[in-house]
Amino acid sequence: MSAVSAVRLVAGREVRERGRSKVFWVGTSVLLAGVAAAIVVPAVLGHHGQQTFQVGTVGAAPPGLVSSVTADAAALGGRAQIRALGSAAAARAALDTHALDVVIEGQTGVLVRGQNTDPAAAGLAHLVARDLAVQARLRAAGLPVGRQLRAFAAAPAPVRSLIPVTPGNEASRAIVVLGTIILYLALATYGSWVTSGVLEEKSSRVVEVILSAVRPRQLLAGKVIGIGLLGLAQFAAVAFTGTIAAIAVGRHLPASTPGAIGLLVAWFLLGYAFYCCAFAAAGAASSRQAEAPAVAGPLSLLILLGYVASLSVASNPDGLLARITPFVPPLAPMTMPARMLLGHAQPWELPVSVALMLVATYGLVRLAGRAYSGNILRFGGRVTVRGMLRP
Repeated sequence: MSAVSAVRLVAGREVRERGRSKVFWVGTSVLLAGVAAAIVVPAVLGHHGQQTFQVGTVGAAPPGLVSSVTADAAALGGRAQIRALGSAAAARAALDTHALDVVIEGQTGVLVRGQNTDPAAAGLAHLVARDLAVQARLRAAGLPVGRQLRAFAAAPAPVRSLIPVTPGNEASRAIVVLGTIILYLALATYGSWVTSGVLEEKSSRVVEVILSAVRPRQLLAGKVIGIGLLGLAQFAAVAFTGTIAAIAVGRHLPASTPGAIGLLVAWFLLGYAFYCCAFAAAGAASSRQAEAPAVAGPLSLLILLGYVASLSVASNPDGLLARITPFVPPLAPMTMPARMLLGHAQPWELPVSVALMLVATYGLVRLAGRAYSGNILRFGGRVTVRGMLRP
């Protein structure tokens, strides 16, 4: 049997065995439902369009208050509906039942609900309180009411953005957040599959029968490729589900969305090739299933570190960590896509990061193949790192 045929045979066996398991289908269903919920629920429960602040006044509104509250609401990206209530008790009751967001008690103070107050409503309350204090000082200084009204009706100075906020920017940030979460879950899950698969065969002595027909390196390659194909299919299903859910709730998807999904898939393949050979070698170094969490723990921790680094990159794409981690192979699969999708990567960064990743993967594949070949038939306890690499 040729090497290619042996690898194809092992990969097909992995796809059939894993693809038939209930764990795979239940996990895939839960993942797809989670992705759809993460997109649909905020769209259903969140604010749609311009936010409207419900503002109440105790008695008639003070002179100039309506124009200043309207300007404050516009500064927060919304609009204000102001209505007068007959008493402080009625205003407090309306505030308690969420009928009002802010209550203005005459010319002296502003009242908000406190617990579970919308941050935007709290911001409006602080702006209105400041306006009341300024109006009180202007009245004390003897400024005529007409001039007060003109002062508060003046248009605010324009606020410009260095990087304009567009629906495309927001969609790219959402893709980064969701994509890195899926990358983290995929790498950790499929890596643990490789480790547990190796240990299942090793502990049941099935591997001895398999190795009578194929070589250890062929077995390793087939196992990694077979599980990788399942992971790629699952990843594609997640991307398709997320796209359909976003379209269904009217989310804006920029023209770069297919390219962003392709970038995430490419880095998933690079990260999978890097990590899963190491997970297989770690499984070969043990003899029992109970040892799987211990041997795979350091690798899972490294993947978690990459996810944490990606959060830092998403919050500060030009920070020192964002500039360094894309060139560290264990962290690059999750930090480089984030930096690229947010538009902060220089043209030379992607090829350099990919080249470093490929070189590191090649070295790890050779090292993992040697460790796997030398330890897959060793039984009777965990193998040390020196023992793993011994021919």
